[in-house]
Amino acid sequence: MPLVIPVNAVSTLPALDLLPARPRRVEPSLPSRRSSGMASSGRPVSRFDPPGSPVPPTGRDPASGTPVGPAGGGGSPAAGLSSPEAPLDLAALRRRLAALGQPAGGQGALPFGIPCLDDALPGGGLPTSGLHRLAGASPEWDAAAAAGFALALARRLLAAAAEPRPAPLVWIGPALPYAPGLVALGLDPAAVLTLRAAGEADILWALEEVARSRQAIAVVAQLRALDRIAGRRLQLAAERGGTALFVLESRPGGEPVPALTRWRVAAAPAGPAAGPLFPQPPAWQVELLQARGGRPAAATLEWDHATAAFALAAGLRLRAPGAPAGEGPDGAVRRAG
Repeated sequence: MPLVIPVNAVSTLPALDLLPARPRRVEPSLPSRRSSGMASSGRPVSRFDPPGSPVPPTGRDPASGTPVGPAGGGGSPAAGLSSPEAPLDLAALRRRLAALGQPAGGQGALPFGIPCLDDALPGGGLPTSGLHRLAGASPEWDAAAAAGFALALARRLLAAAAEPRPAPLVWIGPALPYAPGLVALGLDPAAVLTLRAAGEADILWALEEVARSRQAIAVVAQLRALDRIAGRRLQLAAERGGTALFVLESRPGGEPVPALTRWRVAAAPAGPAAGPLFPQPPAWQVELLQARGGRPAAATLEWDHATAAFALAAGLRLRAPGAPAGEGPDGAVRRAG
C-alpha cells in the first residue's frame, strides 16, 4: 500500500524535510531616517530602496573633480546601461529572443516517441519541470483515465531522471491512488508518497511546498479547478524546484492559467493482450489543447508498463502506406482524440 501521510502531520517528520511549517509574515522595521523620505546625504529616498541599503554618493570626486553618483553616473551600477558608449550585445539579444516561447526555466524535454505529439511541443517532448493541466473528456467517466495518463507520464519521468530524489513521486489529494492500478502502470505503490488533504487550500499549499523542496521528480494532485494566480505560483515553484506538476482538474474553468501544457483525456478501447496471463494494455485518447510555444495535437496511445513507453494504438499503426495519421488500412478515417 502507498505510504499515507496527512498534510497536517507532515511538518512533524524532520526526516522527509518536504513540507516545512507555514512561515509567518514579519514586517521589517524601517530605519528612522527613512521616515522623513530623505537620506542622511540629502538624497530623496525611494520606497523601492531596501532598508539599510547604502546611499550612492553624489557630488564630485575630490581627487579628479569628475562628477559621481546619480548626476555623473560614476556611483550607480546601472549608469553604464544608458551610456552612449556602451556597446549593444546583439548576440545576447538574439539568444533572449530565441528563448521566447520555449519552455521556461531552462528545463529539458522528454519525447513521447510519437511524432504527432513531439512535433507539436516546442522542445520536442514533454517539459520535465513545470505545470501541466489534465482533465477528463467526461468528468463523470474519464477522471480515472486522466489520472492514469498523468501517472504514466510521471513513470516516464522517473525512468529518465538523471539523479534520484528522496521522494520521486508524490500524490496529493482527497483520495488514494488504486494500488493495483499503480502496478499495472509499472509503479511500485510502496515508493509513492501520498499526502491526503481534503481542502483545496491545503492541496495547493502542499503542492507548492513539495515543488519548491526539490525532493520530488513528479507530483500528481487532484483539484477542482486552477485559477490564474494559483497556476502562476505553481508554475514558478515547479521551475525553481525542477519538478513536474500534473494537476488533475475535475471541473476546469475557462480562466486562462499559465501552464506549460493542457490535456484532455478519454478512455480508449484496449488492444489485444500479450497472452492469457497478461492484462490488456491501457489506452487513452489524448488531446493536447494548449502548449506554450507549441500547437494543438491529438493521438490515441497505448502504454507498455515494462518499457515505460507509449505507442500509437493498433488501428493507427496499421494504416495504409502513404495515408495520413488517423486513417486506417481501408481508407476510413479514425479520429484520434
